Amino acid sequence: MQLTFGTLYSYSTIRNKFKREEMRKYIRKEEENMKMAANEEKVHRLKAKFERTEARLDNNFVDLNFDEVHKALFSCASIFLYFLICVLGMFSSPYYYSAHIFYLFTKVKVLDNVYQAVFKNLQELLLLALVSVGIFLVLSVLVVNLYAPFAN
Repeated sequence: MQLTFGTLYSYSTIRNKFKREEMRKYIRKEEENMKMAANEEKVHRLKAKFERTEARLDNNFVDLNFDEVHKALFSCASIFLYFLICVLGMFSSPYYYSAHIFYLFTKVKVLDNVYQAVFKNLQELLLLALVSVGIFLVLSVLVVNLYAPFAN
């Protein structure tokens, strides 16, 4: 086989094209590696940011006990009840305004211990009220039966 300038040129062109193709593949591979490294760096930064945020959130949140939660909910409910009493007093009857005295009692700090005692023992107090109503009913029936003959 005889080599001429044209065949050498075509071989060198093919070889250069092959080298260019290899370079393109290499560049693509390096770009992918850089993207992966950048993604890994982003993931690492996001994880670090998340860990800092999580630690900050853990430090900011305090466990609430039942009394604190109840007090917070009761204050929101009392404001709503205050507003409801205002609306009822305005549109229905001015006698509803007399219920505002209970709202004032909730704002007195000295009575906090009384409120806590009542709410902690609410079930026992309700049972005591039920027994009291029963006793009152029995006594009223006895009194009516005792004094009914003398009514005429």
